[in-house]
Amino acid sequence: MRLEVAQRSADLIAAGVPHVRATVVRAEHPTSVHAGDAAVVHVDGRIEGFVGGTCAESSVQVHARAALSSGEPLLLRILPGVEATTTEHGAVTVSNPCLSGGAVEIFLEPLAPPARLVVVGDTPTARALETLRGPRAGLPRQRRARDAAARGVARPSFVKPGTGHPAFGRACHLFGVELRRAPVHPDTTTVDVSAMTDLVDGDTGPSLSRYLERRATAEQFREFVMHRSVYHLKEADPHTWGIPRLAGRAKAALLLAAAVVMV
Repeated sequence: MRLEVAQRSADLIAAGVPHVRATVVRAEHPTSVHAGDAAVVHVDGRIEGFVGGTCAESSVQVHARAALSSGEPLLLRILPGVEATTTEHGAVTVSNPCLSGGAVEIFLEPLAPPARLVVVGDTPTARALETLRGPRAGLPRQRRARDAAARGVARPSFVKPGTGHPAFGRACHLFGVELRRAPVHPDTTTVDVSAMTDLVDGDTGPSLSRYLERRATAEQFREFVMHRSVYHLKEADPHTWGIPRLAGRAKAALLLAAAVVMV
């Protein structure tokens, strides 16, 4: 039965069908299950396999759905004499409704297919996203590396202040870009400007402005302007909307605030 459940779960994973794999990790008699018994619980509550009779079935169905919804594994404890359901991190304890008693602990492991990204359109960004998919993603990366080497670029790099958001580091790791960190002064928590300048000057990565000037197609240029427009609207929209509508000291204060943000 265990091998059959494992095979059934593998088939569902291959088919992209979400489900929960339930495994008995502890059983205390009197009970009809044994440690190691397993089952597959479907989204609609159907159970393939055996992890307990009617005493455990309803609890397994309810909490399997909860585990599948949260995406987090859960240890379900079904114990006799429990007055109320108690929840702790990664575990829940419920009462065994049967008079026969017995205790069982079941590990519920949600298994859902990975999220899918649908790329719509044929812009440069869409094509760049498409190159990251599947086992063939390495080929476009090799081509990009070869093209960069032909332009004298050893490896694309990104300069990040020590106070920068860690998401930049994860993005560099994902796209194979060298991350260069500029040190931060321990007392003022400001970036060392000279070190930052040295890192930028020593960068061997391609220049975006030079690429746009010499090599970019009209389509690439349009997309660049589109993204920059969204960025500027996000960053400066409160100022650009408010400044023409104000006068006097309020307008002067907003202009000063805008200047500080730009600096």
